[in-house]
Amino acid sequence: MARARLPTLLLPGLDGSGRLFAPLLAAGPTAFAPRVEPLFQSAPRSYDDELARLLDRLPRRGRWGLLAESWSGPLAVRIAAERPPGLAAVALVATFLRRPLSPWLRPVAPLVRTPLFALPLLPQTARLLLVGGGAEDALVRAVLAAVAEVPAAVLARRAREALAADVRADLARTEVPLLFMTPAGDRLLRTDSAAEVLAARPDAEVRVVAGPHAVLQAEPAGCLPVLDRFFASA
Repeated sequence: MARARLPTLLLPGLDGSGRLFAPLLAAGPTAFAPRVEPLFQSAPRSYDDELARLLDRLPRRGRWGLLAESWSGPLAVRIAAERPPGLAAVALVATFLRRPLSPWLRPVAPLVRTPLFALPLLPQTARLLLVGGGAEDALVRAVLAAVAEVPAAVLARRAREALAADVRADLARTEVPLLFMTPAGDRLLRTDSAAEVLAARPDAEVRVVAGPHAVLQAEPAGCLPVLDRFFASA
C-alpha cells in the first residue's frame, strides 16, 4: 500500500497571497499534500503577528510538514522552534536566517519604505530579481499581478521585518528534519546562507538548485523531485 502524502502547509513569499505556488502545485507533488496558507493581506503585520495567527491554524492531529519560501522562511523557523505537535519536516526554499539581501542590493536597504513599494513592479525588474531573464511572459504577468494587489504599506512592513530578522538561535532549537534549498541564480537574496543553516543545524540537508530567486515558480520541475524525496523520507 502506498504511503499517504504528508499534509504540508505552504507559506508564501513577500506577496503573501500563495497564488504563486500554482506552478509547483501543477507539477504534481506526490509525497506531500499541500495546503497554502496566505499571509494577512489587508494591513501591515510583523513576523510576531503572523506567528501568533499561524500557531492557531496549525494541524491539531497527525503528522504534517511545513514548506516556506523567501519572506516566510524565518516565520517557518520560528514555528518549528515552538515544536508544535505533529510537525514532521520543514523545507526552506530561497530564503534566509538573517541579512537577506544580496550584497549588490544592500545599499538599497535604507530606501525600504512605503513610497518605494508604491512604485509599480516593472517586468524588467521582475525578470532581473525574481523569475530570471528567460521566464515565460505568463509567469512575469502572474508575479506582477500578485504584487500589485498588496498594499504598499504591507509590502514595506514585510521588507523591513525581513531586514531586521535573525532566526539563527530559533533554528538551533528545532529538531525535525530540515531541507534548505537555495537557487544558484538568486539575485535578490544572499546565496551563502547555507553556512549559517549548517552552523545551527549540522544535520540539515542543503541543496543548491538551478534557477532564479522565484525558483519554485520558474523551475518547478527541478524543485519538485527534491521536495518529494525529502517529505517522503520524513
